[in-house]
Amino acid sequence: MNEQYRALEQAFAPPQQNVEKVALATRLHRQSLDRADHFQMEALRNAAWDVMLSLFIARSEGLDMPFASLCAANRLSRPAAERAVEALAGATLARWSRTSEEGGSCVELTARGAAKIDQFLQRVASSA
Repeated sequence: MNEQYRALEQAFAPPQQNVEKVALATRLHRQSLDRADHFQMEALRNAAWDVMLSLFIARSEGLDMPFASLCAANRLSRPAAERAVEALAGATLARWSRTSEEGGSCVELTARGAAKIDQFLQRVASSA
């Protein structure tokens, strides 16, 4: 119950704190994609982490994340993105949601996924 309370508290955090978390998530996402581009090795890529970061950023900005946009934002093929989403869904961190206006499926963080990444970003921010 304590974790749920903290998640709700963080969801209604002051705007500046949320802005800082989105900026941190954006930096981490860019670094991850840059690392993947630089080394050109699948072994140094974590598609599920990239997807989770982009879902957090979209959620924080009040945006839907159509699956096609998720693929493009993370430079992933459709099968690779599906594997990443399924891995996150299996861990109850993300889920397929409704159909987007363009006709494709959307992906979103679950409440658990949002709380977990929020807690992680808070921890990283406070350790810097």
